[in-house]
Amino acid sequence: MNSELINCPSCEASIPADSVFCPNCGRPLSPADRKASPLPERPGQGRTPQGGEPAVVQPSTPPSGGDGGGQTRPKPAGGTWWVDVPQCVTTAAKVALAAAGVAIVAFVVYWLIPDKLVDVEHFASVTEPADSLTAVYPHASRVELELAVLPSIDNDSIVACATAALTGEKLPQFEHTNIAGDHVSHGKLNSGYKSSYCTGVFAWVDGRWTFGTDRAARDILADAAARDGMGFMQDLLIHDGIEVKHRRASSDRVECRALCERQGRLCVIQSDKAMRLGDFVTALLDYGVDNAISLTMSNAGSSDPWNYAWYRNNEGLVTYQQEHVNDGSTNWLVFYK
Repeated sequence: MNSELINCPSCEASIPADSVFCPNCGRPLSPADRKASPLPERPGQGRTPQGGEPAVVQPSTPPSGGDGGGQTRPKPAGGTWWVDVPQCVTTAAKVALAAAGVAIVAFVVYWLIPDKLVDVEHFASVTEPADSLTAVYPHASRVELELAVLPSIDNDSIVACATAALTGEKLPQFEHTNIAGDHVSHGKLNSGYKSSYCTGVFAWVDGRWTFGTDRAARDILADAAARDGMGFMQDLLIHDGIEVKHRRASSDRVECRALCERQGRLCVIQSDKAMRLGDFVTALLDYGVDNAISLTMSNAGSSDPWNYAWYRNNEGLVTYQQEHVNDGSTNWLVFYK
């Protein structure tokens, strides 16, 4: 046996010069390593106290990392066999576990956490602090003007519903000419009756909406019809952040409601009780509304109000803003999921 000792280039353990692997750290030894000049022995290392045969250092645990190829190493005296796992394999395993964790979280969010249906905010009129208002922001993918048949609360694809354009009178049957102003429903343009209250227009086409004056109504509604959209005419209250002179008397106390645009989002805002229309418009401006067009309102204390409206809360339950349905109603603004 060659009694000459060398130091392992990796762990510096004293090992026999003819070793193929370092029995301490597992490093494979090249011929150049084995021919290196032996280094001085350190006390207590490499030989027994009495001289004699060199002491072979036994590995206590398999070395961390690998030798670059997952090789099976010679079994050291008194030791056990092991196979090194290359570092790239352990890294890939960590990445796979992280990806699995992300997938689990995504599954929980998609299937177990319900989609949000609405955002609801409450605010007060600056002019009359006792007058409170409620803004409902539907999370909707489509807006439609439904005609003739009252949308059902059992249709869970509906997020919100409110009476839209004015109806002329109670009739035993539905007629387009009983709706104030021209209107578009499911991409079809229909003529309504002329009304001085139709000072503005609203249209929705392919996820985009437009608030306009009555002068632009014909072009806006024609475009909505050509592109399978919707639209209706009503009393314009605010346009591009500026109050518009409206037809209703500002001193009338009514249950106010309007379709509004605020900070790039659509919302339906209504007074929680009857209030002066002028104060309602002022409150909308104070709240930061950029555009607003009237929805059907009702006089305070009416026994047969026309302003039916509701929304579905985030638990999926219907919250009425006006539960009474006037059987003469003809059209409704509907927000769909």
